[in-house]
Amino acid sequence: MKNNLIFCFLLTIVMVLNIYAQEPVTGLRPIDLFAESIKGLRSSDPIIQRKSIEVLTQLRDTRAIPNLIEVATNVKNNVFIRTSAIDSLGILHSKEATEILCKLIIEDKEPQIRQQAAVSLGYIGDKSSIPYLIKGIDDPHDGTKYASIQTLGLIRSTEAIPSLISHLKNGNVNMRRSILNALGMIGDKSAAKFIRELLKDNNDTVRSEAARTLGLLNDKESIPDLKELLKDKDITVSIIAANALAKLDDNSGLDIAIKNINNKEDYLRIVCIETLGLIGDRKYIPILEKYLSDTNSQIKQTAQYSIDIIKSKYPEKKKSGLKK
Repeated sequence: MKNNLIFCFLLTIVMVLNIYAQEPVTGLRPIDLFAESIKGLRSSDPIIQRKSIEVLTQLRDTRAIPNLIEVATNVKNNVFIRTSAIDSLGILHSKEATEILCKLIIEDKEPQIRQQAAVSLGYIGDKSSIPYLIKGIDDPHDGTKYASIQTLGLIRSTEAIPSLISHLKNGNVNMRRSILNALGMIGDKSAAKFIRELLKDNNDTVRSEAARTLGLLNDKESIPDLKELLKDKDITVSIIAANALAKLDDNSGLDIAIKNINNKEDYLRIVCIETLGLIGDRKYIPILEKYLSDTNSQIKQTAQYSIDIIKSKYPEKKKSGLKK
């Protein structure tokens, strides 16, 4: 880490020296970071190109968009430089780049480029990219597949649901998990009946992710099946099922949450703490208060959030102030 910081510092000095290389000592001009960074994009040195892209990204100046598109689409550029430019276009929320990025998903030969294009479209959020992202689900490169699925979830594409559902039977666990996560973000209940089938899947990860997603979709019809998962051989599945039931206003998983609130895995502790908050009984506030001083910031935040949820259900009565 120290060496990297030293390198970046020295690189910045070199760039500044380059800027002044042709200036008279007595006539130094103010640095125009934007102009110099645009010039740096055309450098034959990938390090200078990368630094220029970083500066333009930090400046958040949309005038750089045409130049970044040029870098992103120039196949003669280093792949890393192209992906950096594509990432910058996403951070700048460049709708002007949507069409270009869509073409890159379908046509570019470099898998890293296709993947980054799908990621950046998630930042941009332009729904015209949906047909291309749907095609990206079938990309031979796993990174592009998962990025396309994730972005379809982020932009809440209901149009993508049929395609996502058709891939749910894919034997790849990571693929199914990614699709379930996207369906949860999209939030359309039409997918629930297909997700319920996965509550009996042979894979523990798929069962737990299906349970989590059904809770997010507020699918009351899944309550009987989720109750069955409380007896699952995998403790993670039963804890997630308890949480999903709590989201559906069913307290059947209370004992599971209390029993596992000190689980050695922080993630499962967080889920149990959240479950108590969702169940919303004031008698659990003392239990939750113990976690307000936990060393894990997420656990502390979840405990406070759960306490706030419970208190919102039982607002304190204001004192009248009248003397007896």
